Amino acid sequence: MDEQSPQVADPLVGRAVRLFEFLGRAQQLRNSPPRTVDGYRSVLWFDGLPDHPAVVSAHRGDPEPDADVLTVERVTRHDPPPADELTPWVGDPHDPETTPRLADDAPAELTEQYVTWLVAWRTWANRERVERPVRACYAQLFAAYVAASGNPEELELVVGVGCLAWEGPGVRRHLLTAPVGIRFDDDSGKLTVHRLDSVATADVELDMLDPGLVPNPRHVNEIRAAARELDTHPLHRKETGALARRLMHALDPNGEYRDDDAPPVPQQNAVAAYAPAVILRRRSQQGIVEIFTTIVDQLGEDGVVPDGLRPLVDPDHRPRHDTGEPGEGALVEVDGDAFLPLPVNETQLRIVRQVDTQAQTLVQGPPGTGKTHTAAALLSHLLAQGKRVLVTAHTDRALREVRDKLPTEFKPLSVAVVGSSREDMSDLKVAVERIAATATDHDDDAAADTIRRCLATIERLGLRRAELHDELVAVRRDEVRVHEHAGYSGTLAAIALRLRQQEPRFGWLRDHADVASDAAPPLATEEVVEWQGFLTDEALLADEAQARLRLVELGTPPAPQVFTEFVDVERAAAETEARHADLKQHPAFEAVRAIDAGARAQLRRRLSELADEADDLARRRETWMAEALADIRTGRARLWHARAQQISQLTVPAGELVARLGPLTEVTADGNLDVLVAHAEHLSAYLTTNTIRTGSDGSPKIGALTPKPVKQAQVFFENVRVNGLPPTDRQRVDEFRGWARLHKLLGALDRAWPGGVPLLPTDPPLERLAWHTTELDQLHRVLRLGEALETEQRRFAEAGLPRADWTDLDSVRRYANLVDVAAAVDAHVTATLPLRRLESAVSTVAGRADAAPCVPALLAAVRDRDPSAYATAYQRLTRLVTVRTRLARRDALASVVPPRLRAAVQANPAAWGERLARFGDAWTWASVGTWVESRDTADVNAVQAEITLTEERIRREVETLAATRAWRHAVSPDRLTGQARANLEHYAYLVRRLGKGTGKYAPQRRAEVRTAMDRCRSAVPVWIMPVYRIAEQLQIRRDMFDVVIVDEASQAGLEATFLQYLAPRMVVIGDDKQVSPTAVGVDQQRLRDLASQYLGDDPYRSAWQDPQRSLFDEAKMRYRGLLTLTEHRRCVPEIIGFSNRVAYEPDGIRLQAVRQYGADRLDPIRAVHVGGTVEGTTNKVNAAEVAAVVEQLEKCLADPRYDGKTFGVISLLGGAQAKAIERRLLERVAPEDWAARKLQCGDSADFQGAERDVMFLSMVAGAADRVVPLTREMYVQRYNVAASRARDQMWVFHSIPLAALSNQEDMRFQLLDHCYGVMSADRAEGMLASAVPPDVRVEPFDSLFEQRVANRLVGLGYAVTPSFTVERLRLDLVVVGAASRLAVLCEGDTWEGAPAYERDLATQRDLERCGWRLHRIRESAFYANETRTMAALLARLRALGITPKGAPGLYPE
Repeated sequence: MDEQSPQVADPLVGRAVRLFEFLGRAQQLRNSPPRTVDGYRSVLWFDGLPDHPAVVSAHRGDPEPDADVLTVERVTRHDPPPADELTPWVGDPHDPETTPRLADDAPAELTEQYVTWLVAWRTWANRERVERPVRACYAQLFAAYVAASGNPEELELVVGVGCLAWEGPGVRRHLLTAPVGIRFDDDSGKLTVHRLDSVATADVELDMLDPGLVPNPRHVNEIRAAARELDTHPLHRKETGALARRLMHALDPNGEYRDDDAPPVPQQNAVAAYAPAVILRRRSQQGIVEIFTTIVDQLGEDGVVPDGLRPLVDPDHRPRHDTGEPGEGALVEVDGDAFLPLPVNETQLRIVRQVDTQAQTLVQGPPGTGKTHTAAALLSHLLAQGKRVLVTAHTDRALREVRDKLPTEFKPLSVAVVGSSREDMSDLKVAVERIAATATDHDDDAAADTIRRCLATIERLGLRRAELHDELVAVRRDEVRVHEHAGYSGTLAAIALRLRQQEPRFGWLRDHADVASDAAPPLATEEVVEWQGFLTDEALLADEAQARLRLVELGTPPAPQVFTEFVDVERAAAETEARHADLKQHPAFEAVRAIDAGARAQLRRRLSELADEADDLARRRETWMAEALADIRTGRARLWHARAQQISQLTVPAGELVARLGPLTEVTADGNLDVLVAHAEHLSAYLTTNTIRTGSDGSPKIGALTPKPVKQAQVFFENVRVNGLPPTDRQRVDEFRGWARLHKLLGALDRAWPGGVPLLPTDPPLERLAWHTTELDQLHRVLRLGEALETEQRRFAEAGLPRADWTDLDSVRRYANLVDVAAAVDAHVTATLPLRRLESAVSTVAGRADAAPCVPALLAAVRDRDPSAYATAYQRLTRLVTVRTRLARRDALASVVPPRLRAAVQANPAAWGERLARFGDAWTWASVGTWVESRDTADVNAVQAEITLTEERIRREVETLAATRAWRHAVSPDRLTGQARANLEHYAYLVRRLGKGTGKYAPQRRAEVRTAMDRCRSAVPVWIMPVYRIAEQLQIRRDMFDVVIVDEASQAGLEATFLQYLAPRMVVIGDDKQVSPTAVGVDQQRLRDLASQYLGDDPYRSAWQDPQRSLFDEAKMRYRGLLTLTEHRRCVPEIIGFSNRVAYEPDGIRLQAVRQYGADRLDPIRAVHVGGTVEGTTNKVNAAEVAAVVEQLEKCLADPRYDGKTFGVISLLGGAQAKAIERRLLERVAPEDWAARKLQCGDSADFQGAERDVMFLSMVAGAADRVVPLTREMYVQRYNVAASRARDQMWVFHSIPLAALSNQEDMRFQLLDHCYGVMSADRAEGMLASAVPPDVRVEPFDSLFEQRVANRLVGLGYAVTPSFTVERLRLDLVVVGAASRLAVLCEGDTWEGAPAYERDLATQRDLERCGWRLHRIRESAFYANETRTMAALLARLRALGITPKGAPGLYPE
């Protein structure tokens, strides 16, 4: 609160005071107390109670304080004995006061029968005369019970004592009253008038007297206090009578008090009598007046207008917004979604959030849209924030279920004062006891641990929920994206559909093989065809038996041509060996044969090569060759090695010089070469740094100045020419020097060869050097031959071979031929060996008993060396081996063929050719089918079920969290002051002391407990009570609550404005399309006068003085924003459709009916034309409609289809019709049925906030009446309320035919037109009558997939409605059962993206919260495995009790 300083007067206080003074005076205009008991609804005087065992009254004796006031047993009505044949002659026998007489003209033979019957009748009459008053008393009391329980906000029950009758003031009323209630026993029908727990035992009532007739108010107040503290029963004659006597004498000293049960007759002086009575009367509004007085006083004392109240006197003021974060409460965000202890829809969540941040919240709550649930959810949140809350409404009906809807742990924090009692002491007792116990035992650390644990659990569950949600989205995304697998491309559904279309071609494989999604074919198509060919090969099958016998391995016997070669080779080897018979006598033969064939071949090669080399060298013409060969063969090769080395050393430098001089350098020299070389040496040194002058011919110029070295070399210049010129430069000098050295080297080479050389010294150096090089090469050949002979000799020695005569080359060659002889002998042996081996191998097999016939034949051919016979046997063997190979191939292929397929093909191979020719394609088809099915491993319905379960677990944790926070706030030191804790402890002590409630002082102790409990009220955070109870229950003070929630605010008049004084925050819930306050009994001119007097400066005075203006109207004008609840849960769609039509759709609002129902339901609307007329002008009654309603209601009571259903009756025109129907029903309907069916009769206002299963509406207006169109807003409100009370069925009885109503805006026309429109509509409208084309899309389907699923369901006999729209979601298919429905969502391969899908998931969660059951079918799963997919759907249908057509009442014949 923004409080003003005490020194500064708030200028708005005066305006606020005048406003509440006006409201108080206006309320007094409505509160005109009756002066006599004649103004009461019903009075049951105790002096008239029958003296019968069924009637027990507390006034007859001294009752205990807790004794019941009155009990009346139900006495069954008995019919008189049947008259049978006497009936025409005795008249009506039902009047016990009139004895039936036998008619004078009756047959004489009936006289005796009459006498006998009359005896029985008199017995009945005597009993009836005694019991009839009891039934009359019971009927009156039951009627009071019905009225009081149906309208507790308007009517109250009291027991009155001390009836004052005074002629002067015209008064005849009781002075003392005590609140009572009537309890109805469902089993026995007994009615019990009982005391209600109340702080005051009795109240003194003097409001029927003018204040001037109370001469001593102080004395009267003392008596009033004594009455309140009375510790005896209100009907204790002595104690209560004494108070009545004192009161009477305080009013009139000359008056008289009589201790008499009969009510007194008014006289000139006051007279009072004990005269107890049970009274049903209109509830006094004096408490509201007192509230206004209290507020006026407090405003004057405080000098401050509370912030929440300021907008009423300052239109520009806006209550303070809460700009901070709302306190921790029951609202928990999990992954962007809000969770409360109770599930809420989007609008309800917005309401909770707005209350957190706004001081004023306005909610439009059309019928059945969950206002009570909204209030309960909001209460849970506010309690968890530690708020004190008042929930109120104009009537009890709107509040009856608020506390019951609270989660269990929250209930003890609230007290609901609703119903016929002035306060529900049991709720208060539970609350106080629980709060007291919790305050004592509370462990704040433990509570903090619980909160942390809950938050951790919520976080963990939230992560799991997110995982599941992501899994759903991933599955959906997987369904719509394009896949590539084994050559198939497209969405899963497209691939599955293609597979389904290919099933006639490839489906055979699935019946005979289990194919994994990633399995390659076990065989190629060619191999499968090959295998099938083996199975159909007759020749193969014919040879299979012999092929199974023992055979020689085909690699063992050679081919016939090879065998022929073996025979030929053996014969040729034998012949060759015979040709070399002489060499076999050579001494070295055996030694040569002893070495291996490889070594022999090398030996032969080496000997031949050596002999050939020696022969080749011997044929050369070199003079030295013969000598050299002789020396080499005889071991004298050393000299020749030295010579070769010397020649090699000379040829190398000679070759270098030849290369340096080249072929173009020509040198000539005359004279001693050594002298010339010496000159050249000196001259070369000189020319290193000098040059020689030459003449034109190239000769040096020699003169006196010529250097000495030049002069000394003159002889050199004269005798040496290089290329024809004297060598006068260093190059030519050096060329000469090289030539001279080459000349010496060549000379040395010439001398190195024995026998001389054929060349001359004058030959060109290059030729001379080439000759020497060639000769040297030949010498090296000779030397290598010698080395080879030495090497071979060593090998001979190592091999043990005799020494060869190297000087006799023929001998050497014969030695080499020994190798050939040994090879011929070995070849003969070798050539025989394969045939011997073959014979051995074949004979091993041929000797076996199970040998194939061709094997012995083959052996004989081998032994006989008969190629022709061998070829025949071999050919047969080859065939059998081939057969065996093919059989092995066949069996090998068969071993990898899937077993079931193998068995099927082997049973009839010829029939499988065409199918097996497509084996590869079929295998791919099957593997892709398995792959598609493997993509369906995530059961989306199971995932969704787990999400639902997880969310429920989150909600339970949120409930525990919120409850812990709420109780932590409730018992915190800030909430429970020292005095509050003392009050709680004192109450607990008094309860313990009371014990079982027996003993002498029990009544006083019970009174002390009640008083102590009353002091504990401040500890209770939530109070739920109608407006008229607030004055009785609470001591009014400003901002005593944090939040006030007003329900059904459209029924509350402006007198409820005071609620804004009680809290800084207001939540106003109402609906201006429902019944508003009435102006009945209000003097509107006096009201305008009061407004002029008190509100002259108020710009909205005209609104304040309107008696029909509601609190909702006021809030709508002053509050910002309007949140509208549209989720309708009460009525079936056909019923609430009328409200949409006349009240909401014109304003752009549509109530979404989310109530679940099945096909086996009552007809939602039944209109009955009666044709009656109206009696009366003011209190109009249509007797024909009365009779029709009563008759139909009785039929419904007897109809098993209506078992357990509740009934209500509404008169659409005035209350007289409703009372007439009620009176008739009270006579016809047993009390236990009345109570069990919650039967109530009234007008629209009486039923606002209530509901019944079946409603009966009486239009009242007669067929002959002048039709005045009902088009005003008040009629829209009345009809809207009346037509939205029925959950299952609404009956409308009317006398005016629809055709007689010409004004289509008339509510009667609108209602009848709607009713007959619904009745004429086909209940099965929208359902599929038969299957639709599976391959051509038809309306209203969105896809062929939907049509195919629908066809499967229709084919199974289910009732299917396609394209069913609810909320913002289109349900693809709805399967309707007798008592429930299942929505089938056909998830195809198209979507609008993840965000849109997530929105759909959120809407689907809302539908599930509303009771819808959803089942998802993925298109790919349906096409991939329709049987499994449909089995899952059918199992779900069975679980919900949805059966195919033929269920009782579902599809009539």
